[in-house]
Amino acid sequence: MCNSFIFSRVTKMTTKSNKMYKTKPLENLTIDIEEDGISRKVPALSSYFITPRSPIQFTAPPKKNKQGQFLLGAKEDWLCKIGNLQIKSGMVIESSAS
Repeated sequence: MCNSFIFSRVTKMTTKSNKMYKTKPLENLTIDIEEDGISRKVPALSSYFITPRSPIQFTAPPKKNKQGQFLLGAKEDWLCKIGNLQIKSGMVIESSAS
C-alpha cells in the first residue's frame, strides 16, 4: 500500500513538472552563466564547457596463461606502464606488486 502511494505521488509530481517546464532540443538549450558580475546565456553545446585534457591510453592488465601463471615480467611491465600513467595524469593509485 505504501509503495503504490509513493508511486502515484511521484507520477503526479513529474506530470506537473513536465507542464511547468517546456522541453527544448539540446541544440536550442541555453544556460545562464555569471562571470565577474556579468551574466550571459551560453548555448549548452558550446565550446565554453570543454575542459582541456590530455588523452591517456589504457593498457589492460596481463592475463594468466593456461597454467594459471603470468608470462615472465608481464606483471612488472604492466605495473611500470601504470606508474607512468599516474605521473602523466596526476592520479594517485596505491598498488602493491605481489
